[in-house]
Amino acid sequence: MRTGLSCPAGAPKDGEGPKLSPLLLILAHAGLGLLVTFTLAVVFGGVVMLAWNQIFPAVFNLPALDYGQGVALLVFARLLTGRLTHGYRHAESGRRLAPFKRTAPAPETRLPVPAEDAWGAWWRAEGEGAYHAYLARTDDAERG
Repeated sequence: MRTGLSCPAGAPKDGEGPKLSPLLLILAHAGLGLLVTFTLAVVFGGVVMLAWNQIFPAVFNLPALDYGQGVALLVFARLLTGRLTHGYRHAESGRRLAPFKRTAPAPETRLPVPAEDAWGAWWRAEGEGAYHAYLARTDDAERG
């Protein structure tokens, strides 16, 4: 048990680290992000190269890739798919989006549907005869 001891003026207290200016903090995070990105590109570039060299030369008679081409192919694939982030939009990362709700259109925007009797009357008057004529034409075309 320590008694009578105190921290010198300006020294961080327990649980507090040294204070960095906002600019240095941003630069530190950017540097760490670049380091992680570079490390992942190096590792996954090698994986892409190994997978390519095992499959594509044998199956499709394509040339083997060297390490730099594997990294370049990985970066090119990420550019083509448009995913240079880690899967979510940063602006939306702090809030959940409401689930999609399927709703019926407002009654005034619905198209009028004729009564079933109107369809039945049309079918008996014109539709059925036209349908049978179409079937007869297609049967004749298939036979002849």
